[in-house]
Amino acid sequence: MPAPTRRDLMKWGILVEGGLVVLALVVGWLAGVNPWQFHGSWSAVLWGLGGIVPMLGAYFISGDVRDLVVRLLGPALSQCRWYDLVLLATLAGVGEELLFRGTVEFYLERWHLWGGMLLTNLLFGAAHSVNWQYFLFASVFGVYLSWLSGFPGERNLLPAAIAHGVYDGIAFFLIRAEFLDATGSGDSSTWSAGPAEPPSPASGEGAGVGLSEQQR
Repeated sequence: MPAPTRRDLMKWGILVEGGLVVLALVVGWLAGVNPWQFHGSWSAVLWGLGGIVPMLGAYFISGDVRDLVVRLLGPALSQCRWYDLVLLATLAGVGEELLFRGTVEFYLERWHLWGGMLLTNLLFGAAHSVNWQYFLFASVFGVYLSWLSGFPGERNLLPAAIAHGVYDGIAFFLIRAEFLDATGSGDSSTWSAGPAEPPSPASGEGAGVGLSEQQR
């Protein structure tokens, strides 16, 4: 199975994450809930930014989970421009919070507060379930984001969306850098204007193969 390209990642990322915004609004309308629970304030912004710290701590100690996402997303992220990563992270933060915390959890909490939160975040984990470890990792993150969206009492998706989006953005940059460092396929501090090119062979190494390909 070929590794995903930048074009694949951007196409499906925009379609899926952007589509979640539309889906949340439609499902919310059908369920009689208003998912757009964003209330702007400096305290909400600071709470969201501060909420990134434990998430990044979990990322750095996640071990096998981090290695998995580097293998899966590294090839495509290494081809991306910096603004691609910002766009994808923003769409994920807004779209996923609108759907899971703003619509599904808001609706299910009508029936049972803790049960609704738990079921919502099991669904959130299932939507990210590359394997059982990542399912658990994402589910725990989801519970944490639910806490951010409901603390200190008023439902407000802004802290959770900020924490989610900024965390995803930082994680994308870290995954890209780790992949490039591990493969030696580029400088993680530079951004090409187009897809990353594979490394050229060392002097004399593979020259015979290149010559034979040209002669065909």
